[in-house]
Amino acid sequence: MGTWDVLLGSIFALVGALIFLHAMSFPNLKGGYPGPGLFPQLLGVLLFLAGLGIAIQAAVKRALPRTLPLSDFSRREKITAALVVLSIVGYIVFVDTVGFIPLAIVIMLGMMLRTGVPWGWSVVVSLGVTLAIYILFNRILHVPLPGGVLKGWL
Repeated sequence: MGTWDVLLGSIFALVGALIFLHAMSFPNLKGGYPGPGLFPQLLGVLLFLAGLGIAIQAAVKRALPRTLPLSDFSRREKITAALVVLSIVGYIVFVDTVGFIPLAIVIMLGMMLRTGVPWGWSVVVSLGVTLAIYILFNRILHVPLPGGVLKGWL
């Protein structure tokens, strides 16, 4: 990370701020409901925060000496990183067949156990986060999630 990262992070933050400011000029809906500017405003805030994070991280890394070369990762860490990538690919391939809820629980539970989280916490968090995401998207925002094997029960 160097000068280019600071510069590009700052540019992303500026573009995010400009997107947010421009989206504020979009009309609102009647009754206090969010209008068409809500999604671009959220994306602008996320882009601003991501750009700011990149710029700050690059500036801090330039100021501090490097302590761990990339090649010094353990075999376990490399396998864990590969499992994250395989989980994403597996989700994309199997989500329509298996469904969001079972697949998200299995992936989250597996990743948490792989990184050393105790069984009890892994089960509770996997179930809780998956159900919270399902309720938020499917019930509140009315974004359909794949039902898969649970299609008739949901």
